[in-house]
Amino acid sequence: MVFLSPQPTAEELQEIYRSDYYLSLGISGDDEESPRAMKQHTFRRQFEAVARRVKPGKVLDVGCASGFFLEVADAAGWEAYGVELSSFAAELAKRRFGPRVHNGTLEQAGYPEAFFDAVTLFDLLEHVPDPKSFLGEVLRVLRPDGKLLLVMPNVASLSARIMGRHWSHYNAEHLHYFSPATIARLLSGCGFAVESVGKAPKSLNLNYIFKQLRRYPRSLITPLVSIADALLPAWSKELNLSLHCGEMLVVARKMPLSGAGA
Repeated sequence: MVFLSPQPTAEELQEIYRSDYYLSLGISGDDEESPRAMKQHTFRRQFEAVARRVKPGKVLDVGCASGFFLEVADAAGWEAYGVELSSFAAELAKRRFGPRVHNGTLEQAGYPEAFFDAVTLFDLLEHVPDPKSFLGEVLRVLRPDGKLLLVMPNVASLSARIMGRHWSHYNAEHLHYFSPATIARLLSGCGFAVESVGKAPKSLNLNYIFKQLRRYPRSLITPLVSIADALLPAWSKELNLSLHCGEMLVVARKMPLSGAGA
């Protein structure tokens, strides 16, 4: 198991997730069609791993940010709910989804037991201070055989092995790092059965990549960003590219209680 030490305090995490964190992702509430199109294309592709297995029902996106995935799920016939820790991002999501978005933690939301048919955790579990306790609450709000979709950095990926301590996913807000083996062990211990583990390509454009490299400087690479940004034509920086970023996509289901139906 790989984890950040020392772990940041709750106050330090709140400081990280201020508005500038989301502004660096292109999320501002204004003129964000480019990041919306980019992220929604990613979400549609990734959520297909669940959508092809179950009929639309209630889906909860934990860490929903400003609600780009909620828009995708709603358009596909799902009743979408969201949980978002950042008050800045949650207020943006509430503009469209109102009370279906909870500002706070999943545990604070107080959803009824077995309320959701699916739960999505897009780039979320690595941010959670206590993954086991958190997954216990996910299990509680999922119906029996409900689906769980996780997208997260894969610490056993080729990019992680090649880049070592310079791996792009080693950030201050990423508290835990999973491999296919460790996430399977954690999920199994929390009452889930892993159905599939695969790669999680994302749609990214150069504008987004350049912003991320400025927020998370990398030796040798970041100094070249300003040069490339100045030389490349504007249209080329808006093109969406399908890239593998050292992440994995995991689908699991809630196991029925032992002896159920006997």
